[in-house]
Amino acid sequence: MGIQIQAYSILVENMSKEWKVFRSSLRREDQVFFDDFFRIVNENIQAGNAQGHPFPMETAFLTVMINLLKKNYNLRSEVEDLKRKIIAYDGGASLGL
Repeated sequence: MGIQIQAYSILVENMSKEWKVFRSSLRREDQVFFDDFFRIVNENIQAGNAQGHPFPMETAFLTVMINLLKKNYNLRSEVEDLKRKIIAYDGGASLGL
């Protein structure tokens, strides 16, 4: 018999409970980001269940990192689109080009 691993959703719920004291000691504006961390993790529960990793925090961090990379890529794309629009509008003068 192999090692049995709890469902990732249960492990995430337990992690959230274990970190409640930490959360409550954060500044109010940082608590929002802490909550966002677990929101992102919960949105990707199926991927965590599929992984079946015995250390759920690693899976949670990877999930959040992927989300941050995706947001970073999207923001960079938006900036490039805005630059193209500005260049088309005024030849880039407002960008100092």
